[in-house]
Amino acid sequence: ELHARVGAALEELVADRIGEYQAILGAHFLRGEVWDKAAAYYREAGDAAARLHAYAEASAHYANALVALGSLPPNDEIRRQMVDLTLSLMEVSWGAQDPGSHLARLAEAETTARSLLDSGDGTGPDRARLARVQYWIGRIHYYRDEPREAIGYFQQVLSVAQELRDERLLAIPLAVMGRALVVQGHFDRATPVLAQALGPLEKTEEWLDWAFSKAYHGVAVSAAGFPADGLAETREAVTRAREMENPMLLAGCLIVLAFQGCLTRDATAFAEAARGASEAGRQAGNSLMISVGLGWEAWALSRLGRHDEAEARMAEAIAEADKIGGRIVAADWVAAAGAELALNAGHPEVALARVTPAIEKARAIGGIYGEAVAQRIWGQALAMTQPTAAEEVDLHLARALELFLEGGCKLEAAHTHAAWGALLGERGEVTLAADHLAHAAELFTQAGLGDLAQRAAADGLAVGKEAHAKA
Repeated sequence: ELHARVGAALEELVADRIGEYQAILGAHFLRGEVWDKAAAYYREAGDAAARLHAYAEASAHYANALVALGSLPPNDEIRRQMVDLTLSLMEVSWGAQDPGSHLARLAEAETTARSLLDSGDGTGPDRARLARVQYWIGRIHYYRDEPREAIGYFQQVLSVAQELRDERLLAIPLAVMGRALVVQGHFDRATPVLAQALGPLEKTEEWLDWAFSKAYHGVAVSAAGFPADGLAETREAVTRAREMENPMLLAGCLIVLAFQGCLTRDATAFAEAARGASEAGRQAGNSLMISVGLGWEAWALSRLGRHDEAEARMAEAIAEADKIGGRIVAADWVAAAGAELALNAGHPEVALARVTPAIEKARAIGGIYGEAVAQRIWGQALAMTQPTAAEEVDLHLARALELFLEGGCKLEAAHTHAAWGALLGERGEVTLAADHLAHAAELFTQAGLGDLAQRAAADGLAVGKEAHAKA
């Protein structure tokens, strides 16, 4: 009773600047069991915090608003508010909490949304509301490294969006579906999906998803063999994220920018962007972004020869992921990177022990990029530990090349040709070695990566000279 009276008095005292006191009013009315006012003030406080990118505060306010709404006698309007608040909560907390708990909350919202359809005419806003819930179920599956499930939900949403002619509802699932395809390694399939989403996202001013999608479209273009064009797109997305002063968006775009450095083997750029991503992730309180940023930085440090730092950073990445249940997007890529860390440090036995779990993670989600990287490392590590296992080495490298080409990742196909050529040269199969190195040089030249092309061509020339000398 005292809290209710304090809340009522405070409303009158600060009526001219009530926006400054929304959370305080919500707290008093929640404790005073004035549920409708508590829900309204906490919802407004959550919206205000979200606009300032204060995601932890926004999450807490929305959660309290849901508690208040859940204490009111249920009717259709209360149920609609419950669903809408759940969606608002997802937007500010998706990477800061265990995805399993989010899926449980969204399952309740989906049941509620379906009940609204059953009690109404099954069309209009309530149908769009259910589709938005299913979109978020798909999105959480994507963040949980379950792209198949994610894409299944997005396809359901797209069907409804087309029927309702809702451009926003059509564009956002397309955008995340495209990103899920990138994570699987299907760069060629992702490119048109993301391109289709960008126009409507810009038209409806959905700048957060536009920037994410622009960054991912850029990396898909780079993977296809056009790194200059792709890098320009991803940098445009990073610039937009900085302009919006949104640390969560910036972290995501920097993760993609870092991967551009991974594809082109610019390890310094790879490390710098990854470090920026984890720092922005910390500012946003987003464990998912922190973990992927740390994992990427470990990968880059390994390529720079800083092996102890790389292992330490990878341990930090795993610990951060464990805070939200351990299952995060691109987990198979990070696992494959862990195998490369061991290989680069001169520990092929450790690399071999790490490739199998990486491949298992990749296959569980249909991830052809993560498996391809692991297969390449498997072949390289096997060549170091078992020089007589040439046939098995070639099988793994052939599988890696097959998977990269299946996903349209020409840059990694070129790197695989180069690695395979080097191994063939070492074991004296100079004709095959020269052929692979020539393929690598050609792909690098087409991609405008002159330094890598020259290196592959020089290696091929050296192999040719060696063959001539032996003859």
